[in-house]
Amino acid sequence: MDKILEVLLLILLHLLAAVICGILLYFLPILGWLLVLLAIIFRGALKKNTKNKLNSEAIAVSAILIFFVTMFLMTPDGYPSAAQNAKIESYLDQMKTTFTVYYNINKDSYAGVDKNSEYLILQKKIEDVYGNRWTENYYSAQIKEKEYCVRAKLLSRDIYWCIDSRGYEGEVAKQYCTAEKPYCAE
Repeated sequence: MDKILEVLLLILLHLLAAVICGILLYFLPILGWLLVLLAIIFRGALKKNTKNKLNSEAIAVSAILIFFVTMFLMTPDGYPSAAQNAKIESYLDQMKTTFTVYYNINKDSYAGVDKNSEYLILQKKIEDVYGNRWTENYYSAQIKEKEYCVRAKLLSRDIYWCIDSRGYEGEVAKQYCTAEKPYCAE
C-alpha cells in the first residue's frame, strides 16, 4: 500500500509541475499541452515500473520538463513582454494615423489632438498594457501646431518606441521626444 501511495504522490507532483509549467507558458498553449502530455506519459512509465524505480522513460520526461521551465525562465525579454510590446507599437501606429487625419481635418495643425477622443482612447490602451506598473515617465507626448512626437516605454527593456511628424517610427533612447528634443531621431 505504501508503494501505491508513493507512486500516486509522484504522479500528482509531476502533474502539478506540468500544470504550473502550463500556467507559466500560458502564452504558448501548445507547449502547455505538451507538458501535460509528457506528465501523462510519465505516469504511464511509473505504472509499468512495478518495482517503483525510475526508468529511462521517466528520466527523459523529467529532463524535458526541466528544459521547458529553464527555457521559459532564461528568456530575457519573455514572450508575454514581446506580445505587450507589439500592442504598444500597434497602438502608437494607430495613433500616427489619428494624428494624420486630425492634421488634415484641422487645417494643417496638430494643436488640440491630445483632447481628441480617438487619441485619448489609444493613450488609455497604452496605459492599460502596463497595468499596475504604469508610471507617468513610461509615456511622453510633445504636441505642437506643426509637429508632434509620442513615445512609450517597451516592457522589460529600457527602450522606448517612438513616432513623430517627420515619419519616424521605431526604438529610441529616453532623451528623445522631450520638451528639449520634440522628435524621435536626429
